[in-house]
Amino acid sequence: MCIRDSKKLSLDRTERTINAMSKRRIFTRGFFMLGLPTETEVEMKETIKFAHKSRLHLALFFTPNPYRNTELYDMFIRAGKEPKGASSIDYEYFGAPFNGSEVPDEKYRVLYKWAYAGFYFNPKRMWWILRDRPVKRDIPARAFGLFRNFVSFRRLREK
Repeated sequence: MCIRDSKKLSLDRTERTINAMSKRRIFTRGFFMLGLPTETEVEMKETIKFAHKSRLHLALFFTPNPYRNTELYDMFIRAGKEPKGASSIDYEYFGAPFNGSEVPDEKYRVLYKWAYAGFYFNPKRMWWILRDRPVKRDIPARAFGLFRNFVSFRRLREK
């Protein structure tokens, strides 16, 4: 079962809300998880495509962090993706090495990078960000942070 289904998330309602806020030039952000246990490549691509076609100003794509004694950790165990040998440095927001999905790690990294590149290298989105961002002077620092996220997976490469 997809986590989205268990949370009763309505993508239509979410999209309508994003569009209504965008029309009013309210700066919006979306947060997406990629690499959840049992997630297929098709589901991952659907998530990424939803973000890409949305009118969100910013999107952040996270890898799951399966902390012990949580439902997510149990899901990783059931999927046979137990995070063995993980240290505290592995539990970071971006590029954590915990791919619980059915997608091979190499393909997962490609999709993760496509999520960021496809979202931010959209000229319309660049315009919306410049037009609607409340504080303009921090755009270079924010852009650098997003670039850092795009090239993350430091820990995955070490394996």
